[in-house]
Parts: sequence; structure tokens; C-alpha cells
Amino acid sequence: MDGDHGALPRHYGHRARNWGFSCTVSAGLFTLLLAIWREMSAPRWLKVLCTVLLAVVLGWGLYGRSRRMTTVDREGIVVRGLRPPRRLAWDGIHDIRCVAVPPRRRWGPGTLTYAYRTDGRRVPLLCVDDEELPALEPELASLRALLLRQRSAGWAPDPRAEPRIARQNAREEAWDRWFDGWRSYVLIFGVAAAVIAGIVLTGWLGGPA
Repeated sequence: MDGDHGALPRHYGHRARNWGFSCTVSAGLFTLLLAIWREMSAPRWLKVLCTVLLAVVLGWGLYGRSRRMTTVDREGIVVRGLRPPRRLAWDGIHDIRCVAVPPRRRWGPGTLTYAYRTDGRRVPLLCVDDEELPALEPELASLRALLLRQRSAGWAPDPRAEPRIARQNAREEAWDRWFDGWRSYVLIFGVAAAVIAGIVLTGWLGGPA
């Protein structure tokens, strides 16, 4: 984050260390897959097509990562990503909370931050997480204090907010329980499907490179 806790605007983006790691991993993956494809017995057009598609996917991913940012100013919060920017006015925010990601669903940060609208719907605050902000708890406390200061004097909570938040949390807990019970079967099915698809595709498109 640029600036101190009291400064506005605040810009939350990717740290240079994390950005460099993403670029290194993408370049390594691209190089590895190119080496594998050179050894495959497949038509040249297929190799060229796969190379172009891989470059587009990795490039699009890095581009999207570069655009991920949350800005906090006197008017509210702006979240930027691949989609058009979303602005949340201070009076339109019910609360700002951190949510721990269960280890079984953790592919990145362990704790995410959400702004909850007055009706209880939540908006992820991109790059406001424990991966980009090691001192996330003090930052959350600062954001919540800023929310209280910036709201208008007549602001009142919407009664729909907390019930919707509770239902959303219940759905996530139900999904976690289902995933715990079935993840082994899902994993086995996914691996088997990938192997079968690879065998079929190789037999269909196989031939001299």
C-alpha cells in the first residue's frame, strides 16, 4: 500500500516481490510446456495453436493481475480488475470484514477482505489480503474507522444486511462440508477424465510432427 494509515487516497496493489514471482512462474510454465510439445507426436498446426493459446492465456492472466487494485478515497472505495471499476460510496457500505479461507480451498491468500453493501452483498477488496499486506489486521481496523468517519450523520443499517451475510456464510460452510466428503472422488474422476482425454486426443491427432 502507498502511504500511511491516515493518508487518502490509499492504493492497494501487488507488491513487487509477488509480481516478480508471478512472472517467473508464468515464464517457467510456458518454457516447460513448449519443451513437452516439441516431443509430442502431433501435427505442427496443433503445436502452433497450443503455443499461441498458452501465450494468450498467460498474457491475459498477467494483464489481469497487473490491473488488480483497490483505491480508497474520500468518496468511497473503488475496486479495479478485468471488469469495469466498481465504486462503493461510504453510505453504501454496511461493513468491512476479513474472511479466513479454509486450507482446503486455499490457492492464494489465507485471509481476504470484503466490503459488504448495505443489502449484505459483498465485494472483494482486491489486494487487501494477508499476501499483499502482512499487517492486515491494523489495516482492517483503519479501514473500518475510516468507514465510520466518512458515513453521513443520518446513516442507518439496512435490516437485510446481516441475514443475507449469515445465509452466505451458511452456504459456504455447507459447500465446505460437501467438498470434504467428496473431494477424493472428484479428484480421482478429474484425473481419470484427463488421462482418457489425452489418450483419445493423441490417437485422433497422432502422426508425424
